[in-house]
Amino acid sequence: MNQYVTLYLQGGTDLIRSIQQQLNRKYEDYIGLAPCDGLYGREMNKALILVLQAIEGLSVDKATGNFGDTTKEKCPILPDTSGTLSDSVIEKATFLLKYALCCNGYTVSVSSADWSETLVSTIKEFQRDLKLTVTGTANIDTWMSLLLSKGNPDRSCVACDTRFEITSSRAAELKNKGYEIVGRYLTGTTFKVLRDDEPQRILDSGLYFFSIFQESSTSVSYFVKERGKADAENAVRAARKFRIPEGNVIYFAVDLDATSAQITTYILPYFSSLHNNMDY
Repeated sequence: MNQYVTLYLQGGTDLIRSIQQQLNRKYEDYIGLAPCDGLYGREMNKALILVLQAIEGLSVDKATGNFGDTTKEKCPILPDTSGTLSDSVIEKATFLLKYALCCNGYTVSVSSADWSETLVSTIKEFQRDLKLTVTGTANIDTWMSLLLSKGNPDRSCVACDTRFEITSSRAAELKNKGYEIVGRYLTGTTFKVLRDDEPQRILDSGLYFFSIFQESSTSVSYFVKERGKADAENAVRAARKFRIPEGNVIYFAVDLDATSAQITTYILPYFSSLHNNMDY
């Protein structure tokens, strides 16, 4: 059942509830009568994308809540230095920007759509935290990082991970494209797993290397304490097989967008078990 009072015991806040009420008041045609429980979750995140699509001028039928190519193309960049946006769009987009910042845990006033130094400073803080280029503007990388867990998949970067073997030619190609760091998998099928001489080959090519352990599915039920213990032991065994020196970090993957409740119930106990069972 949808709730319309702040669920304090579950982590709800009056600020998020106020934003939910404003979204309902202004965009009910697009988002329906959404919950006003003070909790930022999947349903509210989809509502924020629907609101962005409404601001972009998409019809109710065309607004899907998915941040696709059309949404990306029409995304309002703030401030509007090109002079292509109407005052109404600028106001609505600025409100949405502030809502999204608040949902991501940053503090800005949502009482007005003013473009202030405080807002610019908060945008810069968010960009620094997410390792984006610090501009103080709501560019496409910033919008997509606010509204999507993966951010903008087309943004520039210096690191990648891959299931493909890093051959000498592939290492050269990565370097030519500006990559400096590559991650590879400690276990998996013969197609996915590291080759015996691959870590040294990566280093010899001038790239940095990090190791990844991932045998999890997209089901949250995988992440239990018992599995954490087994994964820790298997990861250390595999790392030693590939002669990865002691003290190096092994990254463990969570290949799903877990909710806050799932993180508390499953993900954190799994990682606690990993930590407790790593053979240092």
